[in-house]
Amino acid sequence: MHRRTLLGGVVAAAATPVISPTPAADATDGGGGQAAALRLSTSAYRRLDGSTPSRDLYDTVESHIRLIQSITRSANSDGDRTRLAAVGSEAASFAG
Repeated sequence: MHRRTLLGGVVAAAATPVISPTPAADATDGGGGQAAALRLSTSAYRRLDGSTPSRDLYDTVESHIRLIQSITRSANSDGDRTRLAAVGSEAASFAG
């Protein structure tokens, strides 16, 4: 059981992408790069859910949703907020 928990944590850490938005994405739409990176992370968590118990992903997904909420609150334009809210909705549906 401990080995499964350890491997689940290692896989989650390895699958979580570290992405910096490209300058072109930031220049055209301030939050577009952030929304894309957050959506990619949500997709990675969905893939992990197929092989990892949900209880092992709970803390990570909860933190991910809090990050999306924080970034959405600090967004400058309505377009950015709309994109980020869509990402938050997608992450919340996964958490449910």
